[in-house]
Amino acid sequence: MRRLAVRIASTLLALLVLLAVFADLIASDAPILARYRGSWLVLPVVTEPALLARIDRAELEQGGVIWAPLRASPTRDAATPQSGTQRWAQTVHGARSVVVTTLGVLALALALGVPIGALAGRGNFADALLSRAVELTGALPSLILVAALQAGRVAPSWLAFVVILGALRGVEVARLVRGEVLRVSGTEFVLAARALGGSPLRVVVRHVLPHVWGPVIVNATFGAAAVVALEAALSFVGLGLPDPVPSWGRLLGQVGSAGAWPLLGPAAGILGTTVCLYVVADFLDDRVSARRGAASRV
Repeated sequence: MRRLAVRIASTLLALLVLLAVFADLIASDAPILARYRGSWLVLPVVTEPALLARIDRAELEQGGVIWAPLRASPTRDAATPQSGTQRWAQTVHGARSVVVTTLGVLALALALGVPIGALAGRGNFADALLSRAVELTGALPSLILVAALQAGRVAPSWLAFVVILGALRGVEVARLVRGEVLRVSGTEFVLAARALGGSPLRVVVRHVLPHVWGPVIVNATFGAAAVVALEAALSFVGLGLPDPVPSWGRLLGQVGSAGAWPLLGPAAGILGTTVCLYVVADFLDDRVSARRGAASRV
């Protein structure tokens, strides 16, 4: 039963990635395929944006055109009332925002956390620096820290949001890596590698870090669920992804004349994504724990 749940969760996450990749084919006010003056334009919004901006839509219709299933702009215009179709288009493109933002945050967190944690595990200046960072981030919840940093910015941007979240997640990754490095460094095979004259860098890279990646991947999967929920909460109150980047959290905060039905998409997306990530992360955690237990009995 549990394996079935993991397969369903993995399939839904794969579909989310596909939705993010092909969002322009599903929801867009630009044509997917158009015939203009004897030549075919494939995804002109991507391949020929300057030409598409000059073409009159009536002339484009005469030559033959194929539109996306949801013919609506994913960007929000504050001066124009939004239709239900436009909200659904924003929901589709919100999947891309979730995937790109989460991957960006995790990539930065791993890039910062793994080397800092590995250095801190050797008990040098990085250990003292990491301890202060853990104390700082542990004093306040991540939601409050990110909200305060975002509110203090004059012009919020997607990159700044990713950097802030990535730095906070990097502290958590570094703390985990430090503990794992200290644990693995005391094992017999690491002590033997040092006794054979292996350099500290060689010992860490070849003998320590390979045993650290399992817990790091589990932590990153749990962290992905936390990033999705945190981004949605901050965007709901206007402190997350800036306009015109589509966001599921911002859509939940926009209850207008279109009614409540278009809100089911972002609500289901946030809940479904976080639950699927937790299911996969819990499964990976049990697998890593089982392998660690088997290795300790050898």
